[in-house]
Amino acid sequence: MVYEAPDYAPEPIIRESRANDIVFGSFNRPHKIVPGVVDAWSRLLRDVPESRLLLKGSSFASGDVCANFRQRFAACGIDKDRIEFRPASPHR
Repeated sequence: MVYEAPDYAPEPIIRESRANDIVFGSFNRPHKIVPGVVDAWSRLLRDVPESRLLLKGSSFASGDVCANFRQRFAACGIDKDRIEFRPASPHR
């Protein structure tokens, strides 16, 4: 699928990248994030040491869901501060 930003979207900011600027993201439902996915993302985060992972979706408004994912990533050796959660937001 090709994404085309809406007319009201701001222009991207282009700057020199640093390792801690790298944020990988997934806007999926939690049931799609199976153990193999957590393992793969954990390997990716270890390979890019200062990067972070953003998980976004309506279910991530729940503290219990976020705590579960923090535990799953911690079991793979990923510090909880490297995983960010955001609830769903309106498109605008």
